Amino acid sequence: MSSTALLGVLALAVLTGVYVFLSHAPVVDIPACQGMSLSFMIQGVLPKFVGGRDDKLGTVTALWKCASLYQEQHSNFVVSSFALVYVSLQTFAIPGPLVLSILSGALYPFFYANLLVAVCATTGASLCFLLSHYLGRNLALRLLPDMLASFKAKIADNRSNLFYYMLFLRLTPLLPNWFVNVASP
Repeated sequence: MSSTALLGVLALAVLTGVYVFLSHAPVVDIPACQGMSLSFMIQGVLPKFVGGRDDKLGTVTALWKCASLYQEQHSNFVVSSFALVYVSLQTFAIPGPLVLSILSGALYPFFYANLLVAVCATTGASLCFLLSHYLGRNLALRLLPDMLASFKAKIADNRSNLFYYMLFLRLTPLLPNWFVNVASP
């Protein structure tokens, strides 16, 4: 099996696992939670030209209302769901972790929210790096050849201060984090 096919099978397996986990959520009869799902979140952050709603603020607000009420009744399930979805999205470079980061600040105290996001983001980024290194290298070279060449040249130019350059890339919005995760190997 090719590495691209294996990557696709792995992504499908993880997304199926997330779906199964979320489909077994404890039932709550809260009007604010009607229609909430993973597809609702993904469609909320996707641009309209790919079938999304392109409504990040509305998506975050709706998720916050539902999640804060739901969390009061099922706090362990909420934090487990948050971590599972965040890490899965980050691992496969799917848009959505930004929305979840904002949502964590609305649901949890400052320190706990930052710790939760830091652990989930670090885990997801590390898994994304490993997947791109072992399975996605050829796919990335095929789909993003110019961007990868430019990135590799910038890395070579900044070899003497690579730590600070990578820190700069992570802390600024100049280059998407998913690209840094995929291009670094």
